[in-house]
Amino acid sequence: MDTPIINSNKLKAKMVLAGYNRKTLAEATGLDRNTIGLIISGKTSPSFRAMNLIYHALKLNPQEATEIFFVRNLRNTKVRKG
Repeated sequence: MDTPIINSNKLKAKMVLAGYNRKTLAEATGLDRNTIGLIISGKTSPSFRAMNLIYHALKLNPQEATEIFFVRNLRNTKVRKG
């Protein structure tokens, strides 16, 4: 089974706490509502720009952003030569 791209539950919780839904987060970030939906559902990886916009809109701290956007434990990831 693939590791999730982001922690959707934590992102959704932060959205609720900040008073956002998909539509209002899209408006606040300037991202397309469908893009927000694809990021939340894990169907696409957010670009650095999208992560940055969401980070600022939700007023995340660095720890929260890491927990949301970097689910995979990179310390345990093997690098393939190639």
